[in-house]
Amino acid sequence: MNLKVLFISMLILIPCWSCEKKGDLIDLYFNETWCANPWSVSTNDADYINKVKSFLAEKNIIIKEILISNDGPFDPCKACFCPTGRRINIQVSDKDKNLALGVGFYSEM
Repeated sequence: MNLKVLFISMLILIPCWSCEKKGDLIDLYFNETWCANPWSVSTNDADYINKVKSFLAEKNIIIKEILISNDGPFDPCKACFCPTGRRINIQVSDKDKNLALGVGFYSEM
């Protein structure tokens, strides 16, 4: 009985694995500034992520994954263009890479 359930589960999951190849996904990042980002600032990370997602969706960029990290460049100045030290990391399909690069994201290459 357990083997039958496992077999059926595998049949259901196989199409999900083949829908998108991991190799087709590209990791990009955006170094956050104090106020020169193309989306509005928010002190709440969940709200901020939603603003980034909305901005990218308006540009027809589909995000597979997004997270904020604290490994970006930091400058103690508080000028609008100075980096905060936070980095917006996204994962997009290869076909959306150039669109994301066009709005200020960078590739690790």
